[in-house]
Amino acid sequence: MVVARTWNCIDLNVMFVSTIALSRFHSDQPPYEWYQDYHTLSHLLNPHTLSGTGGHPNMVSMTDRADDASASTAIVTNASAVKVYDCMHPSKCRVLILGCGNSSLGANMFEAGWRGGMTQLDYSSVVIDQMKKRYNDQYYQHLIFGPHAAAANLNIDNNNNKSKQVPKMDFLCLDVTQTPLPFDGGSFDLIICKGLFDALLCSANSVFNVRRLVKDCLRLLNDNGGALMICTYGNPDNRVVFLEDEEGDLTTYWAGVHLHKVPSRIRNSNGKNGSNHGPIK
Repeated sequence: MVVARTWNCIDLNVMFVSTIALSRFHSDQPPYEWYQDYHTLSHLLNPHTLSGTGGHPNMVSMTDRADDASASTAIVTNASAVKVYDCMHPSKCRVLILGCGNSSLGANMFEAGWRGGMTQLDYSSVVIDQMKKRYNDQYYQHLIFGPHAAAANLNIDNNNNKSKQVPKMDFLCLDVTQTPLPFDGGSFDLIICKGLFDALLCSANSVFNVRRLVKDCLRLLNDNGGALMICTYGNPDNRVVFLEDEEGDLTTYWAGVHLHKVPSRIRNSNGKNGSNHGPIK
């Protein structure tokens, strides 16, 4: 039975970049973006793209792929597009970010109005402690009373005293290979894996761990319409196989697959955006 879920894969089409070892994370380290940041992914983080109800210039079809190995592919199925669209509105979409690291992706989404619930997980207790300290009560107070409060889409009462409490982000130290994760089924509408699949596939028991994680993502996603968004440097064909059932059928669990090409982000050694030319350091 095809359920109302959609998988989105961001095909970066560049060589794999070595990442920082967990042991190098320190409590005072600034945010480090693996692969992409919010600004390079924000054009995909909307109900139309996540549900497959609207096309995008960098989304191409399987038939357009030809022999260009660097092109992205797209398989679009609209069977559950309306249901998925309804669940992707930022004000009510429940987001889970797996392997968040100390990335600012979740916070950037939160500040942009994704207030349905923002849960972020990572294996490193150092990272999670760092994130909790960075996004403490002072951070939320700044969102409410700071100069950019209006741009942060905050809800305020009719007296304009900004007294309505802002929902806070959750940061949990969990190993995603130890499934099932401690959440009820259907707890999330959008699950984001930015680099996590590639990291797991370079570790021990890789195939087993990835397949088990995908199975748990299916359990965690809203049955009435959810999306799994995977940001990867790998060949999309080599990632799709982990979404198939035992018989190799992709449509058993997923209503649609949409792949988008995102230009590689040149960055310098501290993880910040650099120029748009030259090698990745």
